[in-house]
Amino acid sequence: MRKALLILIAMLGCCVSHRAASQGALDPVAMMPRVADYTQMWWADGFPSHTPSAPWLRCVQTGSYAFALNTETMRVPHFGAVNGAGY
Repeated sequence: MRKALLILIAMLGCCVSHRAASQGALDPVAMMPRVADYTQMWWADGFPSHTPSAPWLRCVQTGSYAFALNTETMRVPHFGAVNGAGY
């Protein structure tokens, strides 16, 4: 599972760098943050060492996708696209 997560991160990095390279010289206005340019990370039901019944489930949401990571088993029970701004 770790290998799959590393491959996913590498693929996302390649997509971003390919997009930037294909656009050539960018206008500074085009490089300004957009509404969808954000990232949030949290524990699903609170930090497990402070909330005994909480699962070790780390959630990450960006303007484009969201995923959950079970940090005990290193499994990804949720990964998918996000529609619209989430904050």
